[in-house]
Amino acid sequence: EYRGTLVIEILIVKGINDTQEEMELLYKVLKEIKPDRIDLGTIDRPPAYRVFPVSYEKLYELSKVFKGLNVMVVGRKENENRKYKLGKEEIIRTLRIRPMPENDILSLFDRETTRIYKSLLKEGILKEKEIANVKFIYA
Repeated sequence: EYRGTLVIEILIVKGINDTQEEMELLYKVLKEIKPDRIDLGTIDRPPAYRVFPVSYEKLYELSKVFKGLNVMVVGRKENENRKYKLGKEEIIRTLRIRPMPENDILSLFDRETTRIYKSLLKEGILKEKEIANVKFIYA
C-alpha cells in the first residue's frame, strides 16, 4: 500500500473527456482512492495528435464535480478577461463548497475580489491548509 503523497493528474481534452458525465465517473472512483490532490488541466502546448484544449472556464466548471476533494486547476495562461468579481458572501460560499489553491484564487478573482479575499483571510474567516505541497484556502 502506497503511503506517500498521491497526486492525480487529469488532462481534459475537448470532445474526448470534457463532459459532466465523464467527471462524475472520475469522481466516483477518486472519492474511493482519496488522493491528496487532483490536478485538472488541459492542453497548453502543441500536442502530438490533432486534439484541442477546453477553456479554463470549462475546467473550473468541471472541477466543481469533485466535492470534498482537493482540486487544483492548473495552467500556464492568465487572462484578465476571465477574472471573477465576487462579494464577501460569494467568496465565503465558494470556498466553503470548494477549497481552492491560493494561486487559483489570485488568477481567477479581479482586484477588488482579491482585496476582499485577503481581508477575509486576515480576519480568520478564511483559513489555509497545505495539502501535497499546495496551500488551499477554505471557509
